[in-house]
Amino acid sequence: MRELLIFPTKTMQLENSSTSTPLMQPFEISIARWAMWLSALLVFVVVMSGTVRYTEGDARYSLLATTALLEQGNLRMDAYVNELDLEALNNGHNWMIFRSGDAGHFYYDYPVGTPIFSIPFVWIGRALGMNPAVIADDTSMQIGIAAILCVAIFLLLFRLSNLFLGEWAALLFSLGIFFGTTFTSTLGTALWSQNFQTLFTMLVILELAEWEQGKRTKIRGAWVGFLLFAAYLCRPTSAALILPVIGYLAWRDRKSLPWTLAVSGGLFLLFLLWSWLEFHMILPRYYDPRLWRPGKGFIEHLLPLWFGPARGLWSFTPVLLLLFGAWAMKKVRFQPLHLLVWVWLIFHTILLLRSQSPWAGWTFGPRFFTEMIPGFAVVLLMMAKHLPEMPPKLRTGLAASFVFLSGIGVYIHTFQGLNNLETQAWNDNPNIDQNWKTRRWDWRHPQFLASEYQRAKLAQETALELQIRQLAGRLPNGVSMLYGPPDPNVRQCFSRWNRQDHFGKQQTLYNSLYALQSSGEKEFWFSSNQLSEVREIPGIVIDSLSFVRLCLGDFLKANSQHEIFLAGKDDATTGPALETRAYLQSIHSQFDSVKLRESYIGHIRGGKLIHEQWGPEKQEYVAQGLKKVRVVSAGLFVGNFATILLDGRECSFNNRGINVLVLDNSREVVWTTSFDTHADDRERVVLMKAVLPKSGLQ
Repeated sequence: MRELLIFPTKTMQLENSSTSTPLMQPFEISIARWAMWLSALLVFVVVMSGTVRYTEGDARYSLLATTALLEQGNLRMDAYVNELDLEALNNGHNWMIFRSGDAGHFYYDYPVGTPIFSIPFVWIGRALGMNPAVIADDTSMQIGIAAILCVAIFLLLFRLSNLFLGEWAALLFSLGIFFGTTFTSTLGTALWSQNFQTLFTMLVILELAEWEQGKRTKIRGAWVGFLLFAAYLCRPTSAALILPVIGYLAWRDRKSLPWTLAVSGGLFLLFLLWSWLEFHMILPRYYDPRLWRPGKGFIEHLLPLWFGPARGLWSFTPVLLLLFGAWAMKKVRFQPLHLLVWVWLIFHTILLLRSQSPWAGWTFGPRFFTEMIPGFAVVLLMMAKHLPEMPPKLRTGLAASFVFLSGIGVYIHTFQGLNNLETQAWNDNPNIDQNWKTRRWDWRHPQFLASEYQRAKLAQETALELQIRQLAGRLPNGVSMLYGPPDPNVRQCFSRWNRQDHFGKQQTLYNSLYALQSSGEKEFWFSSNQLSEVREIPGIVIDSLSFVRLCLGDFLKANSQHEIFLAGKDDATTGPALETRAYLQSIHSQFDSVKLRESYIGHIRGGKLIHEQWGPEKQEYVAQGLKKVRVVSAGLFVGNFATILLDGRECSFNNRGINVLVLDNSREVVWTTSFDTHADDRERVVLMKAVLPKSGLQ
């Protein structure tokens, strides 16, 4: 009796078919094919109904560039920049548009492939009255195109799977791979440069697999050459595939190699010519490796990129762990397609590690590996083809492992990556672009388990870290400090930081007086905000000579690497220290011109004065950027208040003198404080030293 196969191969399915079963009539569609089309509809519905959207990120202006092609016949976006107020549209952060030369044209900053291949879709959208310049229309068009491409990729994946498996098994495999990988969490959340690129890499892998499986008498070299160039046009990381494919053809089918080289090379030369005529550059700047800024820490980034909780390929897609099993299978180990995929993976990883952003920016999981999923899929299929030759227990174990691991992937990519908004918010606070090194290996807060509770805990820890770093820098090495509320999260945080010497000064942090009681410490430092609590300790001695208070000038100098907003209240002019006046003069401030009880606003970034205003009337200033900052200052006779709003959140102490907000490069709060420059130009928050009684705390 034949063993029951969980993943019957195509060969076994034919062997098991009865000769007495009547052949299907012409145009008759099998039930499995009906299920395939219903699954394709499911793919479309799932993508269209997803809640996580990255459409206002890198992809924001791709369809506007397509509109330029349709209206002007070129990719110049000058008319739209002038029309739409790019500063307001991008919140002052123009990473998606670049200008060629001081007086040149404006262009979409990302690869030109997506705008070019989107032409038919945008043409239809415009005919229906949609305008990519409008954010709502652009979002709808992006997701619509993404959903159509996802359906196409799913159908091609089924066709690839059906080369190795029977129809039902191929369908189950395709569903597991599509919904359990970045096919869903990346391709379904925006029209990234990977969407069309993945379609083309899928077609390349399918062409080679069909030839290997005997479905084609020859490889269509010209077609492969076009697909390779098209994938490169969408994203230059496709260069990591081009070299292995050329090596594969030189090894396996040299007759098709000249056509592949001629077509891909010819199209590439035309691309170079266009780039020279348009930009006076050999390659557009996104494609030009000379303009890439390689990141540091090649080996340091490798494990987080493959196994980390932030962008790890295998952490987010555990079904791909089965790929390593291919090396244990003699009939797969040295197969050309198998070797091609691993060489591709190595080249691709090297490109990512040499890039300036191996963390893939604001996104979900291993987005940068999406175009490789077709290659990974074909290796898994090659393994599945040989399942019937394995012992029953091993065969069942591998099939069950695929089902289990792909199920985990479905949860990670479809339920979390496509439908949990917390996974999108995870990229912020701290900002992933500014804090990649601290988050790449932080298994306490993995992105695929993001939740509101986790995000709140991380936000608390981030704010606490910034505050402690500010205080720790003012204290000597090796001292102890009492800070923060006595809750378990803060205690755990301090315990970890103490073990790691997180701030590099061998200081010991405590968040409760009871922890100090059993520590054996003789003295400690604390914030003046906790003075009343400390005074309740019987026998405590507060050292009246040990205070750490910075004047405004020293504080501004110590934070010169940050962005600083100043807002005056009541009066800020009669008590500034000489050091404060000297520092403000050094950055060309006119602070000495502010009269008694006048309003005052200042904006400093990177140690340079950006903006300053004052006068007897209430003053108001708005700074656009990643987050909007609104500053209002009112002197004693025009309201007597100072407010500093960060995206609507109040950050001013509203004390007399100068109120200060310090932000980092991603406009996250580093510090808030105030200086009573009317009477005593010293910081309100003071670090004080206390000596414990000899018998310890009672």
